[in-house]
Amino acid sequence: MSNHTPGPWYVGGDMVWSFDDDGEIAVVIRVHERDQEFEANSRLIAAAPDLLEALEDLLGWQSTAPDSVKNAARQTIAKAKGKTE
Repeated sequence: MSNHTPGPWYVGGDMVWSFDDDGEIAVVIRVHERDQEFEANSRLIAAAPDLLEALEDLLGWQSTAPDSVKNAARQTIAKAKGKTE
């Protein structure tokens, strides 16, 4: 699996887009979603790189979080990176 486009992602009109380090563009275009659904999905897509980084940071520290939280973070990171644990 290739790496994800790291962001930042931009939301505008009927699109969500970002550029990678090589200048390639990644675009999500609204086709048939309802306005509120598209807006919610757009915000989630735009926040995804930051959410991934926050989870990785959480695990990088000597976290006092419960094991269940750390395990959920590890599973979510693996899912985002297309890996299985």
